[in-house]
Amino acid sequence: VAGGSFSLVFSPYVSFDGMNEMGLAVGEMSVPGRYKPRQDPGKVTIGDTHSIRMILDKATTVDEAVALLGKYNVDYPTLAWHYLIADREGNSSIIEYVDGKMVETKKDRNFQICTNDIVYNRTEDEKRRLCKRYNTAYKALDEANGDIDQFEMMKLLEDISQNHTMWSVVYNMTTGDVLVVPGKKYGNVYQYKMSMGNR
Repeated sequence: VAGGSFSLVFSPYVSFDGMNEMGLAVGEMSVPGRYKPRQDPGKVTIGDTHSIRMILDKATTVDEAVALLGKYNVDYPTLAWHYLIADREGNSSIIEYVDGKMVETKKDRNFQICTNDIVYNRTEDEKRRLCKRYNTAYKALDEANGDIDQFEMMKLLEDISQNHTMWSVVYNMTTGDVLVVPGKKYGNVYQYKMSMGNR
């Protein structure tokens, strides 16, 4: 493949988030520090965005996605990252690499929040003190017991956006609705609908 068309062919492998037709969604966020996986010589190594492509192509549930990640070394060439994975059955987990090992934090209430700080082995109070954005999201979701619609969720993403936020996206894992706002232009929400499959 020559010229600019290579970027188009390669683009599916540089997804930072996504949802598949089975209602499984995954996104990655950077974390500060040296939270990177230890490399196991007995495992194949894939890139962080390649791992998202793999999850979306092969997994239908959070448990399947976590099991897949555990079979590979994940290489973060620059920043360290962690993943938030959720499925349409209401399950979710945050996957992180602490002391070189993959660790999982499962949802323990009607919602789960992931920003840009490690959550593993931290209490809710610690997580809320560490991150103002986490605290804002927690207050809104706790008050509603996690039950807000997709447009309210986009408003919450606007409230916790940062100066360098490149896009905000809301995936409805039941209906297949997707809301996207590029470049913090929250007055212009793009709406899409995916065809959802049956399990």
